[in-house]
Amino acid sequence: WGAGGAFSFSSAIEDTAEAVRFLRDPATATKYRIDPRRVVLIGHSFGGFLAGYEGSRNLDLAGIAMLSAVNLGTLNSDPKEREIRLKRWSTQLHPVRGVTASELFAEAARHATGWDYVRWADALRGRAVLIVTANDQNRTDMDALAAALRKHGSAALQHAAVETDHSFSDRRIALQTIVLGWLESLTSNASGAKN
Repeated sequence: WGAGGAFSFSSAIEDTAEAVRFLRDPATATKYRIDPRRVVLIGHSFGGFLAGYEGSRNLDLAGIAMLSAVNLGTLNSDPKEREIRLKRWSTQLHPVRGVTASELFAEAARHATGWDYVRWADALRGRAVLIVTANDQNRTDMDALAAALRKHGSAALQHAAVETDHSFSDRRIALQTIVLGWLESLTSNASGAKN
């Protein structure tokens, strides 16, 4: 957001992986006093997609939280919903450069199968995952991911529904409480495993 160069979903995926590598680098970990075994990814909307994508491929993450995450794999599946989103996105891309909403939707269409996060359930099942839904266009896919994780036997899934809009505008404290409680449970579980 706001960086130089042309934005793409693919480059954001690469940036997320690079950010995790940076945090795990021994020099970075020493400099910033990071425990590389306790790196957690938390993302909202497109950031939630990125957290899930990296989490489904990086087994060393301590947890993945997806908050009202957009499912890029299904972005083009419903023509009516696609047009609604396309119109909205066309007015909201001011923080990014070098791309149009139509180009982003075309990129998502090219990667539809690999970018459908419901298909990542098997890769995420043994992981600590937090899914938080809102009353928005992403809820159906988020609920489908939670159901798929349960079906695959995910014991480390926490799933919360918050009755609010996509940005959690009037429920930020409730969202913070959910996320902080989940993070605390990760710390408790890690401590219990060491004892």
